[in-house]
Amino acid sequence: MLLRFDHVNCIYDPDASEPVHALTDVSLSVGGGEFVGLIGHTGSGKSTLVQHMNGLLRPTSGTVFADDTDIWSDRYDRKALRARVGLVFQYPEHQLFETDVLADVCFGPRNLGRSREDAERDAKEALSMVGIEEALFSQSPFDLSGGQKRRVAIAGVLAMHPEILILDEPTAGLDPRRREEILSLISELHETQHISIVLVSHSMEDVARYADRILVMDNGKVLYDDPPAAVFARHRELAAIGLRAPEAALLLSELSEAGLSGFDTYAVSAEDTAKEILQAMHSPQGVAADREGAV
Repeated sequence: MLLRFDHVNCIYDPDASEPVHALTDVSLSVGGGEFVGLIGHTGSGKSTLVQHMNGLLRPTSGTVFADDTDIWSDRYDRKALRARVGLVFQYPEHQLFETDVLADVCFGPRNLGRSREDAERDAKEALSMVGIEEALFSQSPFDLSGGQKRRVAIAGVLAMHPEILILDEPTAGLDPRRREEILSLISELHETQHISIVLVSHSMEDVARYADRILVMDNGKVLYDDPPAAVFARHRELAAIGLRAPEAALLLSELSEAGLSGFDTYAVSAEDTAKEILQAMHSPQGVAADREGAV
């Protein structure tokens, strides 16, 4: 599935004396099994953008296409779209409401008109995907840990078999261990289920580790739409809008500017960064550049 934005604008309270331009002339595409990181400071338009992706919000002007069909055309089934484009909101566990875990995950498939048997099969499969064991299916979702609640909420979206999965700050409020577990889960879903992922985050480190493409938003506009290395190379421009590139990328960029060449600024972990530095120092280009800089 491919979603495409064509010059999309969103204005809140257009008749107000000072209307809010939440999105301004946004043109982009998402889909095809890719992993997209969406970053920007608070109020940059990230949440507004993703709510346009599955038709929760309607553009003030411009068009959102799903596989070349305008999702706001009269006969388009936006209910079916919201199954194909699953959106997991920030703090999704706040949306849990059923008496037990299985019933909660069944809600989405049942709402789409699936039989109870089919809905339960889809729910159990989704719960298995996110690592919730069967012993917990009959428990109240409110008795689970924070990380388990987050997994159940994600399972509720997965049970509808989305082709694109959008996660709005999925690790917000979690401790480092639970944060790592959720990010690893998302990466595994992308790799094993071939679902397109849109990961909304404030953390450059998070998107750097997993995304093959990064969208940077600022004041309702898409400032950059590039592979991670190209985005990190603009660390000064990112800092100007309140975003800090990963520490590894900053270090490699500074070393490059000092004369040591040949780095891949996509490196994020300490191990990868050390490897990049050692490789650059032992390459003819890197050593030559380093000596020239020293002279």
